Amino acid sequence: MLSEKCTHDTVVIALGGGVIGDMIGCVAATFMRAVRFIQVPTTLLAIVDSSIGGKMAIDSPHGKNFIGAFWQPKWIFIDMKFLETLRERGFVNGMAKVVKDEAEFARLEQNAELILETVKARECWSNGGSTENCAGYYGRRRRRGCHQQKRRR
Repeated sequence: MLSEKCTHDTVVIALGGGVIGDMIGCVAATFMRAVRFIQVPTTLLAIVDSSIGGKMAIDSPHGKNFIGAFWQPKWIFIDMKFLETLRERGFVNGMAKVVKDEAEFARLEQNAELILETVKARECWSNGGSTENCAGYYGRRRRRGCHQQKRRR
């Protein structure tokens, strides 16, 4: 990034699943003591979990998630068209993070095909703003991870 003359005003974009989001988020959190970054999650798991909350980490030879930072993305853009390319396993992995109790699991299991088709039919979903509004957008389940950070800018 230095050889490309990136500065403190640089905005970094993470386009991909959770691994990409975590790697780019760690870079954004540490480059020049934090630059802004944007999350564009492309998997259901990244959409419902790893792109929100501001926690990103990468594995090391000594353990899982040993290197990381807390740094909120300035924006999260969600395009549900990415879900059309997901294999069933990717959808199931994402839904495992969505489901929070037995009753919800039963409802989702009974309606899985309809839910998937409905989700895929939406052309583009977005919170339409910065992550400062993410608690209201993602609901009470995500509230704990959507605190505002004090920004230097």
